[in-house]
Amino acid sequence: MGVQALEHIDVSRGDPMDKAHKNEGNVVETYAFGNTSIKICDDYIVTDERVDLILQKFHEVGWKIILSKEEP
Repeated sequence: MGVQALEHIDVSRGDPMDKAHKNEGNVVETYAFGNTSIKICDDYIVTDERVDLILQKFHEVGWKIILSKEEP
């Protein structure tokens, strides 16, 4: 059985996370774990309203999952 890779969309920003759309921000710190590197940027500012909206969406999706497991 084959598996098809799907494009990953960033939940909070809604943009594709592939190399073609990758942009380098203002990197303030870099961590390396084996073959993985993590770059921390300070150029993406999120308003409190946006954070609240994202958390609300997570909450709604979480409850949908919980309620779907309770149904027979």
